Amino acid sequence: MQRLVACVMVSMMLVVGCGDDGEESGNGGASSSADGTTLLALLASVPDTADTRFAPVSYGSLDRLRGGETADSADADVALLTAISPNAAYLASMLSNAAVDPEFATMAGFDTRAVRASLEFGQIPDHGAVIAGSMDADAMAAALRTSPGGDALVVAEADGVTRFELGDDDTASLLDASAVRRSGEPLRMALADGRLVWTRSTELVDACLAASAGTAPSLADDAAYLGVATALDAADAHFALLATPRRGESWLLSGHGESFVDGVNVLTVALHYADPAAATAAEQAFRSHILDDSSAVTGERWADSLIVTETRVEGNTMVAVLSGAPSGFAYRTVMREEGLVQF
Repeated sequence: MQRLVACVMVSMMLVVGCGDDGEESGNGGASSSADGTTLLALLASVPDTADTRFAPVSYGSLDRLRGGETADSADADVALLTAISPNAAYLASMLSNAAVDPEFATMAGFDTRAVRASLEFGQIPDHGAVIAGSMDADAMAAALRTSPGGDALVVAEADGVTRFELGDDDTASLLDASAVRRSGEPLRMALADGRLVWTRSTELVDACLAASAGTAPSLADDAAYLGVATALDAADAHFALLATPRRGESWLLSGHGESFVDGVNVLTVALHYADPAAATAAEQAFRSHILDDSSAVTGERWADSLIVTETRVEGNTMVAVLSGAPSGFAYRTVMREEGLVQF
C-alpha cells in the first residue's frame, strides 16, 4: 500500500506543482460531458479481485477541472489545469510524465489534452490504469516504436480492441527506460472505444477487458463501489479516493471526493454500510465525530477547519458534504490515516 501511496502523490504533484492551500478558482463543478469518463464508468473496467479491493482506487477527471475549456498545446493544457487549482489535478502514475516530460507525447502518441479522466488500481507491480480520452491507435503505435526498445513493439487488433506489447512479462531493462517505461518495465496496453487500459502484464489486461465486456465481474458491479461512486459522481468530484476498511471500521467502503462549487473546494465523504439502518446511524455519529474529535496525525480538532453542511442517506450509503477542506485534503487525510472516517 505504501508504494502505491507514493505513486498517487507523485502523480498529483507532477501535474500541478506545490501550490498553497488557499482558496482556489474553479469552474463551478461542471460535469463530464460523457458518461464514459465518470468514476463509475471507469470502475467497470477494473476486475473485482482481492488485489483490487485491497489497494485504494484513485480517480481524477481532467474534464471536470477544465469545465469545457480547451488548450492548443500540451504546455497550455498543463498551465490551464494548474491555474484552476494548485494540488487538484490528478493523473494515474503511468501518465505522470505526460505533464512534465515532452518526450512522453513523442513516445506515447498523446499528451494531457487527450486525457479526459484516469483511474489507477492495484499495487505495484501488479497495478493498472484505465484512461478515458481521445487516444489514437495508429499514432500510439508509431510513437511507441520510437521509444527505447520500441523496435520490438507488437501490435494486434481483434474485435475492435488494439493491443500494444513491449518487453517481456516480469522483466525490466534499464536500457529501455523512457518517459513511457520509467524503469524499462514491460508495457501492456489495450485501446477500444476511447478507453485505454495500461498495465505491466498480459494477464491483467485480459482481466480488465473481461470486466469491460461484462464477461467477468468488475468493481462497478459491486453494491458498495456502485453506491460510493454514484455519490461522488453526483458531486462532480474531480478527484476521488476509494478505500476498504483497515482498522475494523463498520463501513464496507469509503469514498473521499473533492469538487469545486463556485470556486470553493468541497469535500464529499461517502461511506457504504451493510444495511440502511447502519448508514442512518452513521449520519449523526459522523456529525458528532467532526464536532468532537481530532486528527490522529496533527491533533487538530476537525471542527476547527471543517463544517458539515449536509448529510443524507442513499440506500446503504451515508453521504456527508463538508466545507473548509483545502485542495488535496482528500488524498492527505486518507493516506496519512488521520481518522476522518474512523468513528
